[in-house]
Amino acid sequence: MKICISSTGKDLNTDVDPRFGRCQYFLVVDTEKMTVEIISNESTASSSGAGIQAAQIVVRSGVNSVITGNIGPNAFQTLQAAGINVITGVNGTVKDIVEKFKKGELKETNTPSVESHFGMGNKKKGKSMKICIPTNGNTGLNEAIGEHFGRVPTYTIVDLDTNEVKVVPNTSEHMGGVGYPPEIMVREGVNVLVCRGLGQRAIGMFAETGIDVYIGASGTVKDAISAFRQGQLKKAGVGDACGRHAFRDEHHHEHHGEHCK
Repeated sequence: MKICISSTGKDLNTDVDPRFGRCQYFLVVDTEKMTVEIISNESTASSSGAGIQAAQIVVRSGVNSVITGNIGPNAFQTLQAAGINVITGVNGTVKDIVEKFKKGELKETNTPSVESHFGMGNKKKGKSMKICIPTNGNTGLNEAIGEHFGRVPTYTIVDLDTNEVKVVPNTSEHMGGVGYPPEIMVREGVNVLVCRGLGQRAIGMFAETGIDVYIGASGTVKDAISAFRQGQLKKAGVGDACGRHAFRDEHHHEHHGEHCK
């Protein structure tokens, strides 16, 4: 059995961090072998979406249960979707919590313990986590993901904090309008783009706007959101650019067959 505990330090004698998304470290403990894996929480400095990003890190570690002080709704839903049990309301040292877990003294929770943005003070209060998916129409969560992010007729934007769904038209120059798709997403307050794949220039433009890009999505908007929550998508870098999704040349070709690998 592998459990993950939010921690303020790197060993079993350190205290449990009451924050999940913005804890300093995750200690993954094998309760049978009592081995410990230390994972730095790379989401601590994120301006938004720290809970989901932290949950994705934990999902990839292959744990069965997460133990923390408090956890918000987005992280909780991500862990639940991956089949990971969540235990909250604990305090003390990591070592003490492990012993209590082994003795069966800790109970699984069925709901998040705090609202979104816990642990951020008032600095980011009210800022939502918005994900944008290129889509072929305006049917919301059931709409199919578009083959090419620049030439789709619509962008479906999902607020993971409020579950609000908004469909906006693609008014970029690729569809006879002006400007580029990243500019549309900036105006809509998007934090993350989830798509099938995209070219090097587009990746660079999104990096300049501060919008994270995750590739490898397929199916519907609902499928894409689920895959993002479960950490199944890859965060795109320059090396992940796909030639078939070239930003400039997308006016002159269509895509057929397999998606970019």
